[in-house]
Amino acid sequence: MFFVLLILGFQEGIPGDYMGYKDTYNSGSVDVGIMGSTAKEGEFAYIWTVETFSKFMNFHWFVLLTAIVQCLAMGLMIKSFADRKYWYFGVLLIFFTFNIMLLQMKAMRQGYAMDMLLLAYYLLGKRKYLWSLVPAVLAYGFHNSSIIAIPFFVVLWVMMFLRRKDKTKKYTPVVVNKQKGYGTALWAAGGLFAFYVLKFVVFANYINPFLEGLDAFEYSGYLEAMEERSVSWWILLYHIVIVFAVTLYYVNEKDFFRKYLALLTIVAMFLGIGTFGFGNLMRVPAYFIVYCIVVYPNVAGMLHRSYGKQIALGFVLFNMLYVMYGTVGNMLSMNTDSGTGFGPFTFSFLNW
Repeated sequence: MFFVLLILGFQEGIPGDYMGYKDTYNSGSVDVGIMGSTAKEGEFAYIWTVETFSKFMNFHWFVLLTAIVQCLAMGLMIKSFADRKYWYFGVLLIFFTFNIMLLQMKAMRQGYAMDMLLLAYYLLGKRKYLWSLVPAVLAYGFHNSSIIAIPFFVVLWVMMFLRRKDKTKKYTPVVVNKQKGYGTALWAAGGLFAFYVLKFVVFANYINPFLEGLDAFEYSGYLEAMEERSVSWWILLYHIVIVFAVTLYYVNEKDFFRKYLALLTIVAMFLGIGTFGFGNLMRVPAYFIVYCIVVYPNVAGMLHRSYGKQIALGFVLFNMLYVMYGTVGNMLSMNTDSGTGFGPFTFSFLNW
């Protein structure tokens, strides 16, 4: 987490959203009415944060403060709810997988919204029912798009509040019940494959051409963008394996809170396929996949206890191979001088 904080907290001069946030912060105010504004109507938390902190703190220190909040939210979730033996796996997921850290670096408002929801789930997991509502509201105040994820938090809040009088039992580590779970996991993985076929075969070959032929269809540009980014069989295989493993964990997990986080992760896999290739819509699954920092270490722990350390490490390695194929290579390819990439990473203290 120290290295995560180092990279997040001391970044400097990365083209794109980062520079927009820097210019807004240095101006000392947020004008939501102008073109290219870094905030939307109703994002009161972000507006207040910029207009307050810019009075006594420069942007470099504000970025560090932001990184501390981000690392606190992610670290608390891992430490409190992830399998202790695989905490390191959760941190690796922050570093590389699903662009979690890249999103925190670039889309700072959405990063804050994700952090607030993480803190809301953390407080709810600790049975701090009223306190958990505060960061949930702030999440919307940082980025309106969080309205997509907030209903899932509300559902969990209500269900846990209704169960609040149940006796709290000591947490029991998950072990696979050989008599149940495999069928459910296979159905979930098969469902993801069917969803893939529906989206990239039926939609791409039949529905998409029809919609593009309609002159009045104003969003055809989004559909064209999909053709430029196709999901390879390796990416689909990864999603199917993950859905199978997480569903197996979901079926065997007895702790209601952790079970719900596993469900959110399964939802994220379907959203990942569903929004793939649709530009900014691909940010939607980030609100759900971020809980992989807890769920995947727990899956590894379940595999360790049920099938041995080698199988668990194989699961970790499988994830890291996907990282090298998808995320890291993609990030490196975007570090170009053409003006379309993110540019090379620079530490701010190198210019002090």
